[in-house]
Amino acid sequence: MLTPRMRGRVEVMRRVAVLAPLGERALEDLARASVRRELARRQVLVREGERFDALGLILAGRLDVSTRSEGRERILRALRAGDAVGFSLVAGAAATATLSAGERDTAVLLVPGRDVRAAWRSHPDASLAAILALARIVGALTDELAEARSLPLEERVLRLVNRLARGQREVLASQAELAAALGASRERVNQALARLARRGVIRLGRRRVIVS
Repeated sequence: MLTPRMRGRVEVMRRVAVLAPLGERALEDLARASVRRELARRQVLVREGERFDALGLILAGRLDVSTRSEGRERILRALRAGDAVGFSLVAGAAATATLSAGERDTAVLLVPGRDVRAAWRSHPDASLAAILALARIVGALTDELAEARSLPLEERVLRLVNRLARGQREVLASQAELAAALGASRERVNQALARLARRGVIRLGRRRVIVS
């Protein structure tokens, strides 16, 4: 019999594409093996080049994926509650980027890589579904890269807001967090948001954006 806390972890895993195809028993086993990690603002979870055999599920806050380039730290992606990170770590590779909490306290559920691999080995159909889910993730990242190269910042900001909204009208994110997710300066993102607000497609609030 699972405790309410473990049942909550199973529910979180059901919403992760690479874990959802696993059976109920496998998810329960992963929930028992998982560990919740609390990160203070800007605290590092794993540094670029380190080995860290776990799949991370973001429960609350924001986890930044960053790398150093020309002596500067550049945020490549900002992950939020419901996102997962660490697919390459589960495969046994070293981290290709640094993972750290964003501008607020962050909670991450860490699922040991050895347990994830064992679950996939025991459920071949789920393994295939996980591979297809990863392919969709890679495809989405490829689309985002193409957007970054070809679209004006204003359009990229609008697409990011719509992605973060996930069908809802309100996105809880500061302008600094949006800038971090886009790898653009806060000033340029603020200007793009102002132009979008003048167009009437969004409204700006305190640490939030409302999709019109």
